Amino acid sequence: MTEGLQALVRRYVPRLPPADVVRLLTVMGEAERQIRSSGNTRLAVELLLLRWAMMDRTVELAEVIKALGRGTGTASPPERAPAPPPQLRDAASAAPVPRPPSPVPEAGPLTLDRLRALWPRIVSDARARSQMLGALMAAAEVAAIEGTTVTIRLLEENTVHAEGLARQRDALAPLVGRYVTEPIRVQVVAADSGAASRARPARLTEDGARADRLTGLRAKDPQLDAAVEALDLELLE
Repeated sequence: MTEGLQALVRRYVPRLPPADVVRLLTVMGEAERQIRSSGNTRLAVELLLLRWAMMDRTVELAEVIKALGRGTGTASPPERAPAPPPQLRDAASAAPVPRPPSPVPEAGPLTLDRLRALWPRIVSDARARSQMLGALMAAAEVAAIEGTTVTIRLLEENTVHAEGLARQRDALAPLVGRYVTEPIRVQVVAADSGAASRARPARLTEDGARADRLTGLRAKDPQLDAAVEALDLELLE
């Protein structure tokens, strides 16, 4: 184990009771043979990760028996309130308290300057609909407007982002169209190599790298994207 992985394990030790560790190892042991012999190794690994992620939804058998016993009419000693179940996920990943929405600008003329000024708001709308779509749109800009066609251009050359935006093209028009007074169509183009080379590279952080990897994986695999949306998963390693 590398030093970084050892530090990560030590960080999560207080948050994982021994019983949960045993359950994680048991599930991994059951899945190991499947992973080795499966014709679709990736699917077997994804199912293992999903089983781990859904473990915080399980309940103790003793609690179920106690709950069933309350309906029998037999007297039982007063019980203390059950402690909240241990969370298998990092508490820091809990959803933030939502802020009240800001007023939506009125629909106006279809101009390049206006859409560029509204682009951060449009990206925010996209994030509220899908985190993956918001991340993809944050890596793009409004490049041009010809008639009623809005051209969205990637800020840098990225095949995964280009494919993801192309698949989400039908969702882009309603997000942009709510701010203009006429129907529009959206087209997605690759990054301008000259502009990309002049752009200043953003500082790479560990959280940002994980977010980029997860966005790329979700863009490649619609099933994983659906699982992330349904279960609120995050990439740890």
